[in-house]
Amino acid sequence: MKWWLVLAVSLSVSAAGAEDKTCQVSIVLRDSKSGKAMAGVVRVGRDGEFLELGSLQDRCVGLPLGSRQLGWHVLMGECKIELPAIDGLKVEAFSGIETDLGERTLALAGKAEESVEISLKRIFSAAESGWVAGNTHVHLRDLTREQSDRYLREVPVGDGLSVVFVSHLERALVDRTYITNSYSRQDLVNGLSTKSLKFGYGEEHRHNFGGGGEGFGHVMLLDLQELVRPVSIGPGISQSGSDSPPLRRGIDAARAQDATVIWCHNGLGLEDLPNWIAGRVDAQNIFDGGNRGSYEDTFYRYLNVGMKVPFSTGTDWFIYDFSRAYVPMAQNEDLSAARWLDGIRAGKGFITNGPWLEFSVAGEKPGAELEAGKKTVVGGAVGRHDFGSLQVIHNGTVVAEASAQNGERGFEARIEIGLAITEPGWLALRIQAKDGIINELGEPLFAHTSPVYLTVDGRRRFDAQVAREMIEEMKAGLAAIEEQGAFAADSERAVVGAIYAEGTEILEERLKAYEK
Repeated sequence: MKWWLVLAVSLSVSAAGAEDKTCQVSIVLRDSKSGKAMAGVVRVGRDGEFLELGSLQDRCVGLPLGSRQLGWHVLMGECKIELPAIDGLKVEAFSGIETDLGERTLALAGKAEESVEISLKRIFSAAESGWVAGNTHVHLRDLTREQSDRYLREVPVGDGLSVVFVSHLERALVDRTYITNSYSRQDLVNGLSTKSLKFGYGEEHRHNFGGGGEGFGHVMLLDLQELVRPVSIGPGISQSGSDSPPLRRGIDAARAQDATVIWCHNGLGLEDLPNWIAGRVDAQNIFDGGNRGSYEDTFYRYLNVGMKVPFSTGTDWFIYDFSRAYVPMAQNEDLSAARWLDGIRAGKGFITNGPWLEFSVAGEKPGAELEAGKKTVVGGAVGRHDFGSLQVIHNGTVVAEASAQNGERGFEARIEIGLAITEPGWLALRIQAKDGIINELGEPLFAHTSPVYLTVDGRRRFDAQVAREMIEEMKAGLAAIEEQGAFAADSERAVVGAIYAEGTEILEERLKAYEK
């Protein structure tokens, strides 16, 4: 019995002769304004059950079991697909996070061929605004190389991504199925990359106590010329060796290659603080591989002791969400993964898996550093889903808020306020999502800009209480390492201890200067 007959039966369609009753349907998605064909994702079904569109790339490969039933497939352009010749099938489609959701109900009974055009209205256009979307953290597993190549060529295009970093990851035994470990820098940068989609070569450098317990942490080393080894550290992951060296050694080796260093998985790991404090990290991945932690108990603390913390994001295993970081790039500038990373390091962008954000302080965009004073703050958001509310954040506190309203483009909110700022600090824009509101891949919505920094006589914000808490946190982290770590020699233990001693000393010196 063929796949469409199985579905026809499940949809309560008479099975008599159904195997022969199929229709060749040509489907194309078009930009409602320009009329041009566009890539996107589609699904076809009825009553909550969806067809397996065998000729199209399954968008839900690698997603959690429940999400695999969502039925989305990638449509790269006009394509013919074979559907059951029945009435009442609904086609749904969208392109990335930039368009609305288009729908058509099909009447295919008695037809051998049909053409379907779905017009998609743009909610926003990143390209026209000079912004480029990228994903800093992707691995694939349990696929053949051919399947992996197709997934990487098509899924980012359907999602509207222009830059994707595919990273090497090692764990004992199970890494035999990590197909993306077979890609070299040459394969990605010169093989898979196209004019409009650039791949970057990276590594997830990591340490855990045990198979998945918290350890030194995980850090992305991006735009590497060659892998930093050991890729993974410690017997918890590698089933051999000792809990040495610390991540610092790999971070410094990557920086020697002019690579970009991004801490991943929010606040997971014990070595994040000393490396951030010592200026070894370029950006912070948020919600890459889960929603662990919150802005307040991780990143806002960093900002409140004067660190510059550019925000970034990715998706870890497969592209399970629409998560991306947007950074501005000049339209006459050649697209490259390396140049895109320049914008990430400069903190010029924002992260989102749904709403588009626009933010300025006195006309300046994220990443800028301004002298405090009276400032006009402008923020806007628009998206396909009700994202709840839009919030301006000052030093971690909400100072302005507007609820999303269903408008002409989609759900929209806008804020324009004047603030009289007299102390060092930072401003950013975020959404506060409603509980239960999810995107088409079943993920809760998020969006947050990198900060605009405000100084007084060149001084950045410094919260002494937060600094003291960080010092205690580093002491506790080192104590946990001392208790759980397996070191081959005292010299290995001393190298790890020196990193925490350095971070503690830096903060203590800043505390002394602040208290004078």
